[in-house]
Amino acid sequence: MAARSSLRLQRALNKASGRNKGLLAANAKAHLNVHGTNLITMDEVQNLRQSVASEEERRSYNTMLDIEDVISFHISNTRVSYLRLREQLSHLHGLFLLFKQHVFFEEYLNLVERLKLSRGAMSDKQALYELGGVGWPCLFGVVGLRNEDGRSFVDITVAEQGKTLARHLISSATELMTSVKTSIEAAREFMETNDVHLTAFEYQMSTWEQELRELVRSVKFPLLPDDVERGEEVRDFYSQSREKLLEFVEALPEYESVSVDEGSLDELLELMMRHLEYLVKAY
Repeated sequence: MAARSSLRLQRALNKASGRNKGLLAANAKAHLNVHGTNLITMDEVQNLRQSVASEEERRSYNTMLDIEDVISFHISNTRVSYLRLREQLSHLHGLFLLFKQHVFFEEYLNLVERLKLSRGAMSDKQALYELGGVGWPCLFGVVGLRNEDGRSFVDITVAEQGKTLARHLISSATELMTSVKTSIEAAREFMETNDVHLTAFEYQMSTWEQELRELVRSVKFPLLPDDVERGEEVRDFYSQSREKLLEFVEALPEYESVSVDEGSLDELLELMMRHLEYLVKAY
């Protein structure tokens, strides 16, 4: 049964146009590129190529493979930006966790009864000494005291160096997110223009986008959980904080809210078309 089915498939392929045969070979090549496995064997690819008879059909067949080459090259460049973006978001996630630890540790110290910071006889200098002195280790944090209603409280604020680093990472991540989204849109428009759909590349790009959506949410989670009700409570809490940590969370856009750079999109499409024209002229 399997042998007869395979024979019928081979006969159908032999009757297909050069374009469709080339599209099958291109999809197989893209699948190997993305997944590392073969959709069809090398013998089947060879049979497809040999079954293309006329010059015009061979040209159509080769054009499909050229389109795959162009998109493959483009996807490889996009992957570099995608991996750099993941790296930036990972660094930012670690920094946000550190900022949240400042808040937790500040609350903890203020609850430790043995410090007795409200004791009038204790000076600010003495209280800080009990915390470990001026050199108390708190990465990207500054330990101090604040007075409220005649009482002293430990106050851990984010150092300017930490704020600067967070803003730099957010800016870099936003630029890379725009670049990745624009590159993905360029690949999709290029395939649409040429009426070619390479499913492995489409799967790869959709996977990247879904991973970025989830990664951005996870980066924000330490400071602003996704749960709406709880998120509103956290927002209220931080809006009253002098550090305004929400500034960093709100500065990092969701993937969906990032706009495609139309100028870069046009440039990428033009480069891809020129690349294709160069390959086609080669034969």
